[in-house]
Amino acid sequence: QQMDGQSLWTESDQKLFLLPPISGHPFPYLVFSDNNIFKKANVDVYAIGDLEFGYSMEDCSNLIDLSIKFVDFIKERISPKDKISFAGWCFGGYLALEIARQLMIQDYKVNKMIMIDSPNPMLCEDMTNYSDEEIRNRHKFIEEEGVLGGTFTERKIIDNLKKNTYIASNYSPHSFEYPIEMILARSYEDMAKIEYWKGISPDINIYKTDLSHSEIFYSKNIDFIATLITSIIYKI
Repeated sequence: QQMDGQSLWTESDQKLFLLPPISGHPFPYLVFSDNNIFKKANVDVYAIGDLEFGYSMEDCSNLIDLSIKFVDFIKERISPKDKISFAGWCFGGYLALEIARQLMIQDYKVNKMIMIDSPNPMLCEDMTNYSDEEIRNRHKFIEEEGVLGGTFTERKIIDNLKKNTYIASNYSPHSFEYPIEMILARSYEDMAKIEYWKGISPDINIYKTDLSHSEIFYSKNIDFIATLITSIIYKI
């Protein structure tokens, strides 16, 4: 089941929007669909995929333009009374930051902004000119997720990887005057990530895990991650 903008649970005033990773597809978050932790905590979860699943580079050549599309989509699904939080894995963390920023400018109240192991964008590799085969070899998750070669889905994921790596490598976030909640994977780059984002926000709360970047959304770790995110959402 693909849940582009569809709530996993029943109506609640506590809403969590999960922004897609660099592939544009929400499949890392689909493991939450059989998890009751958010439901028991009365958190409505929205896993959002690429709104057009393959928009052109001309339409969205930078992260601000891309985030505006998501803002318009999200505003149709929230009300002033809602307590809204945003989270994103890797590239999704950049989207979460910019969406939260734009909604705050429009006087929406954002509860928490959570980045899940989002790297320093200056270290992102632009794959615009990579061949399809080079991208398949570097991103084994396409095959691991059961996406068949030559299908529409694979074509759009590859196109998104080319486009979004370009967007990420050219992303230079402005300062963010609100707290950033940062979940970190086990990595030798931890300090580099922390120092970079400390330069963006004066208030960063770090939550270190003993998981690798890709292990964060393995099925066996979902209870741990869901519990961690829920505790962050309700943290005062």
